[in-house]
Amino acid sequence: MAYTLTQARVLLTAAELAIFDQSRAGPIKELTAARLRTKVTRARALRDKYRDLYRRQTVATRKTAAGKRAAAGGDNERTAKKATVFEEVLARFEERLAHLEAKETAKPAAASKAKARTGKALKAPKTSKARKPAVKKLSLKTAVKQALELKHAALAAVPVQEHSPKAPAALSPLAAAAAGAPRETAPLDINPRAARLNPLKERAENIALHAHSGSQNRHAQGKRDNR
Repeated sequence: MAYTLTQARVLLTAAELAIFDQSRAGPIKELTAARLRTKVTRARALRDKYRDLYRRQTVATRKTAAGKRAAAGGDNERTAKKATVFEEVLARFEERLAHLEAKETAKPAAASKAKARTGKALKAPKTSKARKPAVKKLSLKTAVKQALELKHAALAAVPVQEHSPKAPAALSPLAAAAAGAPRETAPLDINPRAARLNPLKERAENIALHAHSGSQNRHAQGKRDNR
C-alpha cells in the first residue's frame, strides 16, 4: 500500500514533502512535461540517496557491538521507508510524463492524417470517360426484311385519289346546253327584242342549237367567199 501524506510528514523534510505532495493525483495533473522531467530527476536522486544510505547503514550495523545495534536498526528502518516513499513518487512522475509524451507524439500524427484527408478531399474527382453505345450489327437477311417493311409502310401511307387528276374534257355546245351551261356561251348576234318576243329562245338548249347553226352558216359563207 502506498504511503499517505500523513505518513510522509513523519519521515520527510519540508523540501522532500513538497516533492511528495506534487506527485499526488490532483497536483500532478497541473505539471507540464518539462516540469515533470525535473521532478523525475529529483525523485530518482532522492530514491538512490536513501537506498545507498540504507545499504551503508546495514553494513555498519553489522560491525557495531550488540548493545548499539538497536539504535542503528531504528535509523536503518527510517532510511528504508524514505527510499520506498521516493520509489513510489518516482513511479508516479514517470507514469504521468509518459502519458504526456504519448499525447504530444499523437498530435502531429493526427494532424498529418487530417491534412492528408483534406488533401485527398480537395483533389478533383476523376471523370469517367463516356462509353460509346455499342452498335448492333445486322445480318443481311434482317436488313432486307427491314427494308421491305419500310417500303410497305411507305406504300400504305400514300393516300388513294378517288378521282382522276386529269382536267375534265370540254363539253360540246349541245352537251353544254343539256347540262345547263350559262348564257355567256350563246352567240351575241341574237336580237334582244327577238329573244324577248320568243321566250322559247331563252331556254338553254335552244340557245345552244341556234349558236351551232349560226356557226355552220358562217363557215359555209366563208367557203363561198374564198371561191
